[in-house]
Order: sequence, then structure tokens, then C-alpha cells
Amino acid sequence: MPQLPFTFAGGRRPAAPPERTPKVLTVSALQRLLRQEMEQAHGLVLVSGEISNFLVHARSGHAYFTLKDDAATLKCVMWGDNLVRLGRRPQDGQQVIARGRLTIYERASTVQLSVLHLEPQGLGALQIAFSRLVETLREEGLTDPGRKRPLPAYPRVIGVVTSRHGAALRDILRTILRRDPYAHIVLSFASVQGQGAAQEIVSALQRLDALGAVDVIILARGGGSIEDLWSFNEEIVARAVASTRAPVVTGVGHETDTTVVDLVADHRASTPTAAAEVVTPLRQRTRATWADLTHRLHRAMNARIGVASRRIMALEAKLRDPRAALRRRSQYVDDLATRAERAIRAALRRNAQRLSTLEHGLLRKDPLLRTKAMAHRLSALEARRDTALAQRLDRANTRLQFAIAQLESLSPLAVLARGYAIARDPTGRLLRRAVDVKVNDEIRIELAEGNIRAQVLEIGDPNRTNRAQARDET
Repeated sequence: MPQLPFTFAGGRRPAAPPERTPKVLTVSALQRLLRQEMEQAHGLVLVSGEISNFLVHARSGHAYFTLKDDAATLKCVMWGDNLVRLGRRPQDGQQVIARGRLTIYERASTVQLSVLHLEPQGLGALQIAFSRLVETLREEGLTDPGRKRPLPAYPRVIGVVTSRHGAALRDILRTILRRDPYAHIVLSFASVQGQGAAQEIVSALQRLDALGAVDVIILARGGGSIEDLWSFNEEIVARAVASTRAPVVTGVGHETDTTVVDLVADHRASTPTAAAEVVTPLRQRTRATWADLTHRLHRAMNARIGVASRRIMALEAKLRDPRAALRRRSQYVDDLATRAERAIRAALRRNAQRLSTLEHGLLRKDPLLRTKAMAHRLSALEARRDTALAQRLDRANTRLQFAIAQLESLSPLAVLARGYAIARDPTGRLLRRAVDVKVNDEIRIELAEGNIRAQVLEIGDPNRTNRAQARDET
């Protein structure tokens, strides 16, 4: 071994590390390792090129094609669910930008692109501007789900920002008035396309926000190309949506269209009509929940079918009789579809039964019926009160008359009325004996009617008087 041109501290070189024997990998294991490293290293990529050899598999619905330019080609696959969401079928010769993930198809040992979305080549610059603005707003937290405000369950005043002449306005008004005829709608018109449209949208939002009485705002327009919808990708519009006091619901374009304001808004609806339905849920909330559950079940079913289909394609080359395996897998897929449909129908029946139970319970708790029942009960209580009060008054009147009769029987006035009189001396003292006065004293005699002043002329012997009275009585 040749001498190295340097030495180590201490004058000794460290011993060389022992050589590690590389692990023996199978071809499939090495392919999997390369696929995993490629997928983790690159993630989502954007690739531009021309479509060629475009083919949709009749059974699975997956699309297989090649992207090429002047110097190279790239194999691509687009799973059936992504092709359905694309809404249009690509053609050979189209210049497109493909968004997807790089991977390795292990069976053929080829690099391929798993395509998630395709768009025409001319939209590349707009897509880049879109991505940069979204990234900026995401760094500022404007697209953070935790920042989004909840929508009011029963909004009283609904603001609408859209074009005066667009079909979106008619759809929104028709939907809101059908679902909530008592809703108060405030319209703030703006151009939604062309030069100056972004500033008009900002002004319309600010006018509604300045009112201070709007509970929720709908920002909407109908479908169109990415150029038609670009006003909703402007930064000033996105920041205006984020700064409103009332929560904002967007309904821009079709379900497949996504704009910057959709990411910043408090809620994103797929269409203007869907936006109107979101702000006026009421009774439709349950139906919307059913529709959402149905949609999610269909998506899950499609996803499971897609997974099964991909497994079938991966195993197809390993099986000696791929048609038999495909038939078995197809039967399994049919069984999954049947079970999913049964589950959907069962869930719908349960939800319908629950809704019926809730409606019956609501009818039993109808405030009008309870008010009528309480009114009848109040009338009965008032009648019982009046009867009891009359009886108590009658008993009290009887006792009063009896007391008056007793009082009158003991009253000195009653004694006077029978012919007796009361004599008092000049000081007003009651006279009970003749010896209590002297001759010539003035006395006052009270009769049943009036009184008399008299002078004592003679004082008789009380014993003789008593004897005379006894003789008279005899």
C-alpha cells in the first residue's frame, strides 16, 4: 500500500474500517427500493409535453399514454377516478401540462408518471403565478383552516357579490328564496371578468362590509376558462375576502374549478347554487348530509374499486391465466359494489326513519298545540277560582250577617228602641242610682231618637219605687 502524504495526531494512523458486505437484493426488492426513493425525493411534479398513444383500458377505465418532446418520452398512467374528474378526454397531439408523482412500474422496470391532472399547455404561466400566490398566502396563514370562521346557522341578512347580468345571480336568488323566503338579500354588483374586474369585486365586498349588518357574504360567478376566472386569482381580491368582518362563501365556476379566493374564503362551494344552499341550510341540511354521505360512499367505493383494479393489473403478468384471475377479481369488485350499494340504501333508510321520528317528535312539541292546551287549562283554573271566590264570599257574607244580628241584639241602641232611656249627669257620667243626683241638678236623657235636658225635681225612695213596680206588674 503506498504511503499517505500526511500523518495523524500521535504519529499513528487509525486502522482501516472493515469492508461491509453489501446486502443481496432481489430484483423486485431493488425495484421497490428505487420506487420508494424516487417517490419520496420528488413528490408532485409538473411536466409539459405532447400526448401520444392515448389509450383507455376498457375494463378498468385507466388511461395509459406517453408525454414526449423533441428529445425524450415519458410513460404516463392516469387512474380512472382522476380521468372522470378531468371531465374531458385528452387527445393525441395535445400540448399539456401534467401534474402528478414520479414512480417506477416495477414489472416493466420503467419510470412513469402517475398523472393527477392535465391542463392545456398555454396555461402554464398562469398556473405558476397561481402557485406562487397560494404559497405566499399560505405562509401568511390566510389559507389556514383554523382561521376560517363558522357560518351562521340562520343568517338574517345575506350579501351577494356577483355580476348584474350573469346567470349566477338568478340561480342564487331562486335558491335562497326557495329555501328561506324571509331572508333579506343585499346585492352588491361587480364585473367578474375582464380588465378592472378585480378592483370592482374588492369595492363590492367593501360596500357590503361597511353596512355592518350583513351576516354572511356570497361571492360567485358562473363557469368559464381559467382566463375568465382569473379575477378571482388576484391578490387584492384574496386579501379583501380575508379581511371582511362577515364570513365569505365562494361559488366560483364549476366543481372542478379552484381559485385563490376559494382557498382564502371561510367556505368554498362548488357552484353559485351550492353557495346559496350552504348559507341557507335549514331543513336541507339533513338532505345535504345525506348527499355528502352518498358522495363519500361513492368515492370510497370508487377508490376501493380503483385499488382492486390496480392490484389486478399488477398481478396480471404473474398469473398463467390472467383472464381467470380477472374474472375472479371482477366478481370481487361486483360484490364490493353490491355491498356498498346495500350499505348506502340501508344508511338512507336509517336516516329517513330517524328524520321521520324527529319530525313526529317536533310535532308533539309544537308550541301552538302546547299553548292551546295551557290556554284550556288556564280557563278551567279561572272558572274554579271564580267559583271558589263566590263560595267564600257567600260564607263570609253569612257570617257577617250573623255577627251583625248578634251585635244589634247587644247594642244599647236596640234597648233604647224598646222604650228605655239613658240618663247622664252634667259631667256625662252614666246614672244608675237616684242618690247619685240631687234636686235641681240638670241631667241629660238619651232616647232612641234624640236626647232631652231635664232638671231633677224630686228624688224618690228606690224601695218604694220597686214595690210600686212590683205591684203594677202583679
